[in-house]
Order: sequence, then C-alpha cells, then structure tokens
Amino acid sequence: MSLYDRLLQEAKDANIDDQEKVQDLLKFIDNVQNDHAKQAAATKLKALIRQHRRHPFQQEQSRVQPRSSVKLGRGWKGGVVSLPVDSLTKHVLAVGQSGSGKTTLFYNIMSELDDQDIPFWAFDLKQDYRHLVNSEQVDDVLVIPVEKLRLNPLRPPPGVESKKWLSRFMEVFCDTQELLGGSDRFLDKQLHRFDDQAYGETLGDLREYIQERSVPPQRRAFQYRVEGSIGRLLRDAPRTFDVSKGYNLEDLLKRNVVFEFDGLKKWTKNFLMELLITWIYEYRKAQNHRGDGVRHVTFLDEAKTILSKYKEEQTASGLPEIDDRTAKLREFEESLIAADQESTKLTDSIKTNTYTKILLATGDAKEFRSIAESLKMDGLQKRWAKQLGVGEAVVQKGESSPLAVRLPDFRLEKGVTDDELVSLMSDEWRQLSFEPASSSSTGSEVEKSREEKDEEKDSEGNGVSDEGKRLLEDIARNPFRSVTERYEDFSSRYQGDKAKKELLEQELIDEKTVSLKQGRTKLFEITESGEELLDDLGVEFDRVGRGGIEHRYWQHRVSDKLGDAVIEKDHADVYVETGEDRIALEIALGRNEREIQHLSDRLEQDFDRVITLCRNNGVQSFIESKLEDTELPEEQVDILLLREFLDTEQPL
Repeated sequence: MSLYDRLLQEAKDANIDDQEKVQDLLKFIDNVQNDHAKQAAATKLKALIRQHRRHPFQQEQSRVQPRSSVKLGRGWKGGVVSLPVDSLTKHVLAVGQSGSGKTTLFYNIMSELDDQDIPFWAFDLKQDYRHLVNSEQVDDVLVIPVEKLRLNPLRPPPGVESKKWLSRFMEVFCDTQELLGGSDRFLDKQLHRFDDQAYGETLGDLREYIQERSVPPQRRAFQYRVEGSIGRLLRDAPRTFDVSKGYNLEDLLKRNVVFEFDGLKKWTKNFLMELLITWIYEYRKAQNHRGDGVRHVTFLDEAKTILSKYKEEQTASGLPEIDDRTAKLREFEESLIAADQESTKLTDSIKTNTYTKILLATGDAKEFRSIAESLKMDGLQKRWAKQLGVGEAVVQKGESSPLAVRLPDFRLEKGVTDDELVSLMSDEWRQLSFEPASSSSTGSEVEKSREEKDEEKDSEGNGVSDEGKRLLEDIARNPFRSVTERYEDFSSRYQGDKAKKELLEQELIDEKTVSLKQGRTKLFEITESGEELLDDLGVEFDRVGRGGIEHRYWQHRVSDKLGDAVIEKDHADVYVETGEDRIALEIALGRNEREIQHLSDRLEQDFDRVITLCRNNGVQSFIESKLEDTELPEEQVDILLLREFLDTEQPL
C-alpha cells in the first residue's frame, strides 16, 4: 500500500477525509515527486489525524434522547446531544456564518417543540420559515406577512394598565427610532392624554395630536422628530397600524406563528419585534405566568437587529431596555432562541447571559474569537472548532464542558411563493378578527352596566338572538363543519362572528382549535346549557363518538377515510373489517399511559390488529417507548401518525 493510500485510509478512519486541509495534503502527497517534501506533508497530516483521534471534546453519554428534552444532534461518538426543556427559559444563542446550518437548527428545534406541544413565534426577515407550512414535522404553522398583520401598539395586553403600557410603548418607540435626548421626555408628556383612551386611539391619532400641539420654539425639534418617526412607521406599514384593535395576541401565543418582516425599513421591523417581545413580557407578568416549565418560545434570527452592541454603548446604564426585558422573560416560562452571523455586533448581555451557546462554522477569525471566548474552550478545542463544516457545531450548556455535535438534516422543500402562501393561508387570515380604525369605539365611551345587559336579555326571553340560535342549531346538526362554511349562512362574516361570541359569552358552547397538516380548524363543543337550549328549541342532539370534540372529529375523519368503518363498536374508537380480520383503530391525542391499556384491552377482545393513530411524533415516540416495556405481540400492533394514515391512499 502506498503512502498516499495508507494516509487516506487513516484519514477516513479518523473521519476527517472530507476536510479541505486534509484533502490538500493528500493531493500534495500524491502528486509531489520530492521525497523530502512528501514526508514533510505526511508528518503534518499524521499530526492532524492524531489530534483528531484524541478528540478534544467530551462525548455525550446518552444513547437515547432523554424525556422532556430537545434534541440538537449527535456527538462525535454517536451519543445524543440534547437540551432539557426547562433549560430553554435561560435562552439559547447560535452563531455561525451564512450557510452554516442556523436555519436548519431552528427547523429541528421547532419540530422538537411541536412534538411536545410547546408553541413558538418566529420573526422572519428573509422568508425562511414560511416553507414550514408544507412540513410534516411541524403542525399548524400560521404565517403572517406584515401586510396582513393588524396591531395597535397603544392597546395594552390583557391585565396591563394603560398608563404602564404607554410607558413601555414610549421606551420601545424611542429605542427603535433612535430618539435620544429630550425626544423621549417630549413623547412621554404627550402620551398622558391617552391614559384613559388608549383602547380606541391609534398611531395615526397620536401623530395628528402631536402635529397639532402648540409647543415652545425650543421644543419644536423634538416635536418634529417624534411626529416624523411615527409618520415613517405609518408609511412603511400603513395597514398594520390602521386599527383600533388588532389581532388577539393572547390566542396567537397558543399557536406556531411566523411573522414575516422582510422588505420593511429597519426602524419598522425593529419596532415590531421589540414591541411584540415587550407585549409578551408584560402580558405574562400581568397574568403571573411564573413557573419552571416552558409555555412559549420566540425565535429571533439576525439577533443584532434589536440586540445590538451599539445600543449597549449608547445607553448610560450599559443595558438597553430590550436586553433587560429578554433577561427577565425567563421568570415567566418564556424562551428566546436567537441566532446571528456576527457575534461581535451582539450585546455582551446576550452573549454572557444565555445558558446554551451554539457555535457553528464561522469564516471570520474575529467573529470566531468573539463567541469562542464565551464557550470557554481551551486551545485544542478552539483549533478543532475552527475546522467546523456545514451542520457541525460546538454546544455548551451552562457551566458544563462544551460538546461537539453533528446537527441532523431537515427535509423541507423551500418553494412557497407569495401566491401559494395566499392560497394556503387565506382562510386562516380571514379568521383573524380585528377592528378597523374607522369603526373603532373610543375609550371614553361608557359600557352598559351588567344590570342593563341582564334587562336586555330578559326582554328577549332566553337572551339569545335569532342568529345565535341559528348557529347553535348548525353546530348541533353539523359538528365538524368549518367556521368559514358556517359564516356563509349569515349576511356577513361580522354577523357570524358576533353570533359565535354571543354563544361563547353565555357559555352555550366551548371553542377548540385542532391542528391539521396545513393550518387548523375551529370546532365548537355544545355545553350542558347549550343542550338545554336546544331541547327548548325542539332540536334533536346526539353526540356520535367518544371523548371531547377533537377526539370525535378525528374518529369521524378516520371513519370517512375507511368508508365502511363504524365508530364506537366493541369499544374501539373506529371498527373496521377487512376480509377475515377485525381491526380496532384508537385515536391518541396525548402522552397518556391509558393508550397502552387500550391496546391490551382490544387484543383481549380478540381483535386481529390494533392501530393507534397519534396526533404528533411526540405522542408516537411516547407510546412506542411504553410499548417496549410490555409483552404485547408486536405483529398485531401498529403505532402510526394520524396525518400519514389519512394521507395514504390505501392505509390498511
């Protein structure tokens, strides 16, 4: 065997044969005629091989993914590298050059979170995340381009006093519009007018008020700056802010939402991102959502847009408001996962105060040094990390030793155009309610007293409008009809939505959102009070299926897919016969050990096969792991995903 062949095999054994430096040395050895030069190159290559064989990073010991964790990838010896879910509230920072794998890292973490029913928001500046609507690994992704977003920055989150929220608005506005000196004090003074009226006033109203103010000459410069800054926000996103009441962000916190801010000027996208993060913080604090778990995660790519070191240098305290707010988010079961190409432009706060740091391939030596110091790597580890390839990373969790990790691929077709997005999301956008500025009520209007409302109800008999009764009857007769179809029976979508709110307020129905492969659907569960009203109206009502409305919905979907199946026969969620085989299909929506008992019970009833259909990968993995501890015959049991079963032409 030649020197070249021997060294090539050793490089392959050390798993470094694809490194550019190794390939250059091998090529040199294969082509050079001078023996002295060849031996010198061989010596360098042997040193690289030895260095790699004595890997500078510890290996991850776990061979399987721990429960309640987010998998990042596998270590250099195949062990699982994961993050405990509870650690996410201490935040995550990933740094790497363009093309190093940051977006793929985000995709995989989003998929892991979705499996554990932890919703996320993603601030998208490059249309990277809209393609998740076609992913089978992340359910129910709602994409909201800025032209579809409706938001009144002056309207406080539920439970937050108007005066307090306007102070937060002032801080975010002045920070993102780079208004220093007296501009913030000038705006703060003007906002006092809105203390009791913020629910109706808009950014446009605030701009008009400031324009019309008569101020001393020495303060006119502040007036012009503030008015001009509001004006450019309105010009950059005119539809977004032209509302008295925007989308229900409280509901959106329960969903996977991608906010697309590409194409906006920096002051507008920065304002929107900081405002939404501040809204989350103030809302969570007002609701006292404290604890050790994770309720929600926010993904922030190109983090330097709002977590900029230049803000840190300009702030007298050394810590910008947005850094302080993100640091405090951890108290309220909120996580921030941030990424950027340029760590040198990030605040020291985000680099030093994140529990988990992830270094990907970094081309610039200055950028490498900036983040490598935060990871506390020794000299040998730094030399190794400089050779990171695409999809390779170094991860440090807290004060533990850094680990080398190979990130998994994420199969995703990135082909969602603007037209395709409209086609996929139009029904979703129509279901997002808001109040235009032109039809808004002002905060000065006095609401009717509870006694007045009760009197109105008494005068109407049972207190339910004809539209409300019509909608309730439709829900009873067509339990799985879509909201869009229901509203087509009304003179306008507004009337349909009004009827729905009436039924919800009177506790005649409950609302449930069900995630589908693409988008989601809203279902309505009739309450006991609703059943009583239907009985008074002479409407027959019978629930077909078992459990809640979501469980019954999937029972009917599976039954419809199979054609001649029967719901709730011999205790099976769905019963079907194929030839001589009796098959029971069970719907599993959560990680519950009773699903194993269902499998055992059906087999004891002499079913030939039992198929458990799982809502997501997390439920599937849970049941499969529990099944390993039983003696149930594997040849008679299948654990499948609901979406895959329904998408298969011949599922049985």
